[in-house]
This record gives sequence, C-alpha cells and structure tokens, in this order.
Amino acid sequence: MLRRFKGFKIYLKRWLAHCYVEHPYLVSKGAFKNLNEFYYDCGKCPVNNEFFKNTSNVSLSKRLVETNLSGIQCAECNNGPLCNTEKFLEKQMFCFEKSENDTNIIKGARVCRDKCFVSRNFTTGNVTQGCGKCLKDEKIDCIACKERYCNTGDKVAKLCWTNKNEKCKTKNPCYTLRTSTNEVKKGCGKCPFHTCEECNDHLCNNQDPFYCFGFMNSYRNCNKSDCYIAKIEEKNGDEKINQFHYNCGKCPSGILNLSPYIKTKGLTLQNKIKKINMSNVQCAQCNNKPVCNADTFFESQLFCWEKDFNEWTATKGKRFCKQGLCFVGINKGEKVQGCGKCSDQKSLSKCFNCSNPLCNDETKLPQIKCYQLTSNQRPNDRKAKTCHPSYDSCYIARDIFWRTEQNCGECPTKYENCIKCNHTDLCNEDSLLPLSTTTAGAKTISLVYSTTTSELTKKESTNFIKGTTHRFSSRSSAHINKNENNMLALTLLTLIIYYIF
Repeated sequence: MLRRFKGFKIYLKRWLAHCYVEHPYLVSKGAFKNLNEFYYDCGKCPVNNEFFKNTSNVSLSKRLVETNLSGIQCAECNNGPLCNTEKFLEKQMFCFEKSENDTNIIKGARVCRDKCFVSRNFTTGNVTQGCGKCLKDEKIDCIACKERYCNTGDKVAKLCWTNKNEKCKTKNPCYTLRTSTNEVKKGCGKCPFHTCEECNDHLCNNQDPFYCFGFMNSYRNCNKSDCYIAKIEEKNGDEKINQFHYNCGKCPSGILNLSPYIKTKGLTLQNKIKKINMSNVQCAQCNNKPVCNADTFFESQLFCWEKDFNEWTATKGKRFCKQGLCFVGINKGEKVQGCGKCSDQKSLSKCFNCSNPLCNDETKLPQIKCYQLTSNQRPNDRKAKTCHPSYDSCYIARDIFWRTEQNCGECPTKYENCIKCNHTDLCNEDSLLPLSTTTAGAKTISLVYSTTTSELTKKESTNFIKGTTHRFSSRSSAHINKNENNMLALTLLTLIIYYIF
C-alpha cells in the first residue's frame, strides 16, 4: 500500500474543503500487478494524466502515467473534512457501461448519482448499459437498479428461436434439443435432456447441433450428423486391448493416435496405440439419431468373415456388410467367404448365405462324414471323420496286398480297386468292397509251365458294383493245386511281376 502522503496538512487547510479519493482497479503495463491501492488528494477527480506527470511522488507517477484514468474509479466529496475515505468510495454506486453498437462492456469509473440501467432492443438484439433511467419503448426491455454494477445483461429479457421460426421472450437461456427421433426442437429455458445445448445471447439458438458418443461415453457436439464406433483389438503377450473408440464423423481409414483415449502399461502396446491403422479396424457408422454410435449398435451390425480364393486364413470384415448377407462357399476346392449373395458369386460349387454377425464360417456348409483309415493302420484303428466342406463323397479302396484305405473325397488314381459313395454319412463301409471280391485277379493272367507246352488260361468275367465303374472278377484267376508248392510260388511271383511292371 502506498503511504498516505502529504500528511494532515492538506486536509486541515479549510480553504480547500473540496477533496477526492480514487481507487485504481486496473493495472497499467509495468512492473506491478493486482494494483489495489488508494490515492487521496484535494480537488476534483483528474480528467487526464497531466496531474500525475507533475506530482512529486515519482513512484506513483511512473506507475500511473500510462494508465487511462477513465478506467480508474474516482469519487468526490465535500460534506466535511477528511470525507475521502476508503469506506466512502466503497459505498458509491458505479455501473456497467456499453453503448448499443459496442461489443465491449466496461466498468464505469465515475459515481452514478441516479440509477444503473440495462436495456435490450428486440429489433436488433443489442444491449445498452449505463447510468440513468429507462426509456419507455415497446421495442425495448429495460431494467433499472441501485447497486454497484447491478446492470448486467441477464437482467433484461432476450428472444430465443422456437420451432417453425417463431420467437419467445425469456430471461433464461435459449436451448436447442436433438430428439431421439433425430428432430430438432428449440425454445426458451433450460435444456430438458442431455442431447441439448444452452446459450444466453439474443436469438443464439440458431444452430442445429448433432451429438455422438465420445471418450468415456461423453456427449460430443458434432458439426455433421455422422457418428462412428470402432473396436480396437490389440495383443502383446498376455496383455490385451479390447475396447470401443467413439467419435464424430465417418469411419476413418488413416493412422490415428489413440493413446489419449486408451491406456495400457506395456510399452509395445503403447507404441501400437499411437499408430493405429483404422483401415484394419472393425468400424461402423450411423447418422439416424443422436448418440447412435452405442455398443449395442456395433453389436447389431453385420460383419462377415472374409477370405479370398488365394488366402490361407479368414479374417473379420473391417466394415459392415451393406448387402445384408454374408456368404461362405467352395471355389475349386478352396473356401471363400465374404459379404454378398450366393447368386452374385461365380464358380462356386457350394454356397450358403446368412444374416448374423460373423455367421459365414465353414460349418454352415454341408459336410459329409466318412470313415478314415490308412493302408498301414489296423482295421480297428478306423475312425469317423467330418470331411472338409470341399468334399462331397467318401471312398474305400484296397491295394494289391488287400489292405484297406478309407477317407473323404474321390478315389485315388493309384488304386485299381476302389468304390466312391455319397448317399449317406459313413457310407464307405467295408461291406461296400468285400475281401472276397478283391482277392481275385482283375486281368487275364497266362501261366506257362516249364515242363509242358500246355497253357492255363482264364477269361475275365465282369460284375458291376453299384456306385462305381471299376470291374472285378467273381472268382480266382487259375486253379492252383494246393499240393504243388512250386506252382503256387510261380503263380504268386507272376502276379507280383505283373502289378509291378
């Protein structure tokens, strides 16, 4: 605080009975802040800075010489000696001052002897403030008051927009509401719901806001009526991220830094979150109602498994399926999956359509069951197997040693004795190709004895077995005398050489 200078001598001079007190409340640009000091002297309130240039108080002169005195409160008194006290200044009434066409409001620095007033012109919406009385005018709303700085702009009524471009008068805020049916309602008063915006200026509710869910399920005011929700799934070791990200706009396709919204401890995941490629993230967008980008909206959207002919594994579709149907099919023995109708796909031997999220897995295609047994396994090792959807049939085959092979698919070309079936699951039973049938030779065999010129010839007889085009002999190739071991050995050797070469 400045010391009160010049002492009592100034105040005891009776011929100078007119004194003043001033309270600087604005801070000049200089070496001090929060100026809250009082300066006392005789005379009337200074109207310019010339007085302070000539004062003997050098410190005060430096601090106030650049201060605009019109912004410094000052009050005069002449009702007795030493009347210019701090309490006297605090009791004086000052008003806010603003002309109708100005945008800035200032605190009046001179005492108002009458009343403070504030008025609004409903035609222009402009507010006027100052010291004085209200004028009678139907186009103007005016309020007068008798307290320090009481004439604030909220004292007078303003106009707000309502529906159908009508107006209402209120001293409360104006509001703009976005309804659950995506309609806009406007009016006077406070917001009736959270998808709403308030304002306090004349006819200020002239916008049509739209709202989306934002970070931590907050409500965001958006410039356009588009919202999106994206599912962020990242993993590093045992640490996983599986959460939604919400925002205004359409599904982004660029790189986003989501570290302000998604927190994780691991440094590797932190770096991933800083550079998320949104084109590789499942995302759904909407614009049918406010805050439409809720979790339930995402879960109701149709995403499909996607896999091309030349890809190894299927991945989750990144954008919702606009066609409303997912498909899974077989193209040249390879599984293909995606969004669309089966009728629009080409070269598919099988196809299935569905309309639930991620419904188009391979289990939706018809799958036949077959017995599975390899030729080097024991018969009791045979198992039932659900075949890949690309297979439509089962087979049973026997090799030259009469060992059995059973599996899904077509008959392998290496087998002479094989039957294919597809009329029912597990159709490739042993009974379809009995051993008594395969023990006979499949071709005409000539046996020549070394000690005789006679020939033993057997003609092949043909029987057709349902379900195959292979032919099998109904009886043995030659009549072998069990007692002639040499002839048996020769016959077996001939058979082996025949099938090998």
